[in-house]
Amino acid sequence: MRKGVTVHRILLAEPDALVAAAHADALEAAGFAPVGVGDGVAALEAASRMLHESGEGPDALVTALRMPCLGGEGVIHALRGLWPDLPVVVTSSDLDVGDAETLRRRSRGDGPLVLFGRPLAAETLAAIVRAMLAAGGSSVKRPCTDVRRSDEVMA
Repeated sequence: MRKGVTVHRILLAEPDALVAAAHADALEAAGFAPVGVGDGVAALEAASRMLHESGEGPDALVTALRMPCLGGEGVIHALRGLWPDLPVVVTSSDLDVGDAETLRRRSRGDGPLVLFGRPLAAETLAAIVRAMLAAGGSSVKRPCTDVRRSDEVMA
């Protein structure tokens, strides 16, 4: 990496290998550093590795809702417990979960969250992530340690 150039790390949690590859390619072509995983538990492990290795978490999360081991809503809930303003893009072929506002309330945090049905063009995904980050998402990459705030969000 060149000095002075910020490469945003995007945690990509997607169980469908073809969709994951297309999204990772598009994010990489747009200048992001995607970190791809196939399920929710692996997403939490990847975020933990990022934090351990660099002291910072992901700049944004792109996740499917339905995944093995732990679904997207659980991943969002856990990561926003550490990074309340983490930008999140949710993709789902099953939009019966409600709207993005309902998902945001259930998943905690104050960061931007957008919900898209599938299929979602990979280039569109890269543009959405870029817009979310440009709008100031993920300004806090170090974990939130204010327990009272986390408890209030849970209420």
